[in-house]
Amino acid sequence: MLSLYRISLEAIENSVSILVKGNPQNIGEMLRVLLYEYQISKVAIEKALYTVSRGNPERARKVFSILHEYKIENNTIEGCLSVLVFGDSNEIENTLKTLVENGVDRVIINNSLYAIAIAKSSEIYDIFDKFQKHGLVGANVLKNGLSLFVKGKADDIEKIILTLQNNGVRNEIIEKELSAIANSCTPEEVEEMFSDNIEREPKNRNKHYLNIRRYMILKELNGRIYNKEEIESLCAQKRITVREFISEIVTYPRGRDFTDIYYKKLEAGGTLYVGGATEIDRDYQEKHGEELVQLSMRIASRFARITAYNDCAELQSMALEIILTKCGNLTYNLSHDIESLRAAMINKTIRYLYSAIEKRDINSLTNYGNVDNYIGQIDIPVADNVQTFEDEGLASSIDYKKAKFSEIETQVMQCMVRLVEERRSG
Repeated sequence: MLSLYRISLEAIENSVSILVKGNPQNIGEMLRVLLYEYQISKVAIEKALYTVSRGNPERARKVFSILHEYKIENNTIEGCLSVLVFGDSNEIENTLKTLVENGVDRVIINNSLYAIAIAKSSEIYDIFDKFQKHGLVGANVLKNGLSLFVKGKADDIEKIILTLQNNGVRNEIIEKELSAIANSCTPEEVEEMFSDNIEREPKNRNKHYLNIRRYMILKELNGRIYNKEEIESLCAQKRITVREFISEIVTYPRGRDFTDIYYKKLEAGGTLYVGGATEIDRDYQEKHGEELVQLSMRIASRFARITAYNDCAELQSMALEIILTKCGNLTYNLSHDIESLRAAMINKTIRYLYSAIEKRDINSLTNYGNVDNYIGQIDIPVADNVQTFEDEGLASSIDYKKAKFSEIETQVMQCMVRLVEERRSG
């Protein structure tokens, strides 16, 4: 019977223990429903044959009918086939209805089918009720997916929301961060996150660092200049050392090789910018503009060689935009160490270019609103190992004679500077 549907021998062998116990008529009906009524690919069926062969054809028909009614794409359905064949059509329909009524993006719904298939519709309804009760927009909370519904319980989520609001966190930030927090923290851990004096030694240091990074975001403590005394005060509250703060907060996740450099700067009375990527300030652009153009040219040339990306002019334009809009934290924190600054700017720009090429989305490379283009967890990285990309052509101090640039190169620089100014004025 399976041969009639051209099911591969390998798939049959992998599921033989259940197939020999199954009802041939039932299995045949399941295959007809999937293959012919709902055009599920044979490859997807073979991968899920063990569970498909145990499914109920009528139950599956109801589930797939609802999914098609809500225009869920077949490739998404195929990725969750093993779960869906045992799904409850009423639960799935109620969940989809709640999501649509609350304005959740259709793309999010389509890409979160697994969460929809296993979640309890009553729990989801209660979660949306908690959102509304505390002034949150559910569609905003769920912009990055529905993983909140897999682990989150309405009562726990409400406790977390109340803790955040009671500690002065703005609703806009709660909406952005709630899913990640609720998926990995208990309400008690969130309360401890806001404690002014953590009394016991954290059991899991990495999670402790993560929660401090979250605390910095929630309390909007990033994007600021800190002196040694301010950092020491924060470290005392959170039971970490200044070196840990530098390596796990300031330079996380890719700049730990600069911990010593930053620590020495603080010890010498200097200050540090703490936060994500930021634009290079106007004074630095005016003073070092031609050097930045030269640096972008060399980065583009090297990147083109190692990736075979043949549009070097586009790469140069994007590299310069990355430098101008993403490396302001570097120029502030490493202005006293020019060689390390150059290495950090090269590595950071290279990483952003790689991200763009991999996504085939170079035009939105520096679009802050698109989370898919972020590098690292919250775009806090400062630099990779300084040895990763040695620069063969620039003097170690970046103190070479001003180069003469072509008309196109000058236009690129002027265009990028205008872009930065427009973003500031906007």
